[in-house]
Amino acid sequence: MKRVLFVGRFQPFHLGHYDAIKKLLGKYDEVIIVIGSAENSLTSDNPLTTGERIDLIRSCLSEEELSRVLLVPIRDINSNSVWVAHLLSYLPSFEAVYTNNDLVKFLFEKHSKFNIIGGFHKKELYNATRIRELIKNGDPSWKACVPKEAVRFLESIRILDRLVRILN
Repeated sequence: MKRVLFVGRFQPFHLGHYDAIKKLLGKYDEVIIVIGSAENSLTSDNPLTTGERIDLIRSCLSEEELSRVLLVPIRDINSNSVWVAHLLSYLPSFEAVYTNNDLVKFLFEKHSKFNIIGGFHKKELYNATRIRELIKNGDPSWKACVPKEAVRFLESIRILDRLVRILN
């Protein structure tokens, strides 16, 4: 079985993430999605809880896609020197790592057994920090950056109100 690892915080899950997962499912049997920094929530940079991120991602994927995706929440240990070993202790085997994060790429490059692949679709547009800023500012253009199911989910948890309360 060919598996690929995809690490992210998904704060929130956006069309760049979704596009990457679709492409990865075209090349691999399974995608292991690590929901990183699982301990962080209800802050301006991490407004969603881990459970909400799981529900959000699941709401955006089809049943067929979900049958080929493993969602694994993992706490950050804040120690780059052992971070990869920490991840490996929680995950099933995989052969490749998909990342758009330079630090993740650097850390996994030390483990030569993994193929490193990357590149998001329209990274400048589909950027979670930018999307959170649009939401905070009440700019409805954020809705074009996430799957329609994500819009429904984020509105159902009143994400704008949450971000306003967090900032105050």
